[in-house]
Amino acid sequence: MIIEIDISQLIKLKINAHQYLIAKLMLDNQKVLEKYTVASPITPDDTKTLVRAGVIEDSDLFIKSSELHLTKKWKDLHNNDNWFEELLAVYPKMVIRPDGSKDFLHINPKLCKKQYLKIVGNDYDKHRRILNALFREVSELTKRGKLGFMTRLPKWIAAEGWLAELAKEDEVVTEAPKAYGTELT
Repeated sequence: MIIEIDISQLIKLKINAHQYLIAKLMLDNQKVLEKYTVASPITPDDTKTLVRAGVIEDSDLFIKSSELHLTKKWKDLHNNDNWFEELLAVYPKMVIRPDGSKDFLHINPKLCKKQYLKIVGNDYDKHRRILNALFREVSELTKRGKLGFMTRLPKWIAAEGWLAELAKEDEVVTEAPKAYGTELT
């Protein structure tokens, strides 16, 4: 099982990776959590930190991980029911193509939702990264006057159009080496 952890979430909540895994597994897979807690037990400090972060409800007595309860805030944050609607809110509904024709980009929403939720799963951090990449892409195309070249939503999801924007984000800008004799001393 592979779980991606967004470090910014840990910093914002002021929890460590172990505590994040506890909360994530409580939500996704209780059986794996029980196996995980055998190798890495949940300490009272972990529960206090998770309560302070608003991840689990306050419990007086801690015996097992099955007796901990997630807060509504945490469940809602990781509930993928409205994630596709958030994507639709950012994705342009209609564009004017370079030839002057109108083109509607929100076609076949049922298929798109199914594909998107399959890609994202229950990973809120992945959803956030995709939304941020989409927002940057739409902003950039709008600034350059190239929004008419935006692909339709089904193609954008199937081709994983956000990966190009994420690659730009990860790209390290380096200075080109200066040629010999181009600098005055």
